[in-house]
Amino acid sequence: MELYNAKGTKSTDKISTEFIYVNNFGYIKNIDVEIHLYRENGRMDYQMIYIDKGYGFFMFNNEFVKAESGNIIIIPPGVKNDYYYTADSDTTCYWIHFTGSGVEKLLYELNLQKNIFKTGVFYEFKDIFDKMLKACTNDDRFANSFLSSSLYMLLSLLANKIYVPESPIHKILDEMKSLKISEYKNKDFAKKCNLSEYHFIREFKKITGKTPHKYMAEITVSKAIELLTTTNMNVSETAYFLGFEDSLYFSRFFKKETGISPKEYVNKN
Repeated sequence: MELYNAKGTKSTDKISTEFIYVNNFGYIKNIDVEIHLYRENGRMDYQMIYIDKGYGFFMFNNEFVKAESGNIIIIPPGVKNDYYYTADSDTTCYWIHFTGSGVEKLLYELNLQKNIFKTGVFYEFKDIFDKMLKACTNDDRFANSFLSSSLYMLLSLLANKIYVPESPIHKILDEMKSLKISEYKNKDFAKKCNLSEYHFIREFKKITGKTPHKYMAEITVSKAIELLTTTNMNVSETAYFLGFEDSLYFSRFFKKETGISPKEYVNKN
């Protein structure tokens, strides 16, 4: 078995103010012992894992899901890490820890908000990854910039690789981005797609990995964060702008989705 950490084994779990930044990356090849990684509170950064061969088991929604060769896993910050590889799996996987002020929005725009993506053999991933390794090995003073641009390219290639043909649901996704939360109704969207409400929700989840309600909630939180951190709007004004009945309901909603209140978020950021 071979393990390699491109930026060393010292902890690199941190948040960067750069748009996108690679904290660390590396690989594990030909796993022949059981490896179980568990972090109750996850990490501060994102983690992307590409399984080149073999398989691993990853905990999502309180159950282990088998991720096989040709799968990419993305684990967001603050999400419990619980995954393992068995001794007989002979797994080879590549991993990247990354952060940045623009990452959340970038993943949203690229529709990379699911946990597991089926890519098949991803030749481009290994090619770009090898170039990233060389940049670090050569101690290039521009290595960090090269790593950032390489990661951006990898995410873009991943989005293109998993793209599915346009469907009525995709038009709904675009429409939801411009709606206020009070204007969102599943039955109206279902009617536009000529589907029953049940089948609309099922097809929506098949494409996005989320229910319409969860997807709309994430859009609303993203808008709220942008307004609270880039404008002079206070919490009440933000709540009104986003279509909430009152600021108290908005605060409860925001805390349910993020774990902290709007005021706490503004103070931290």
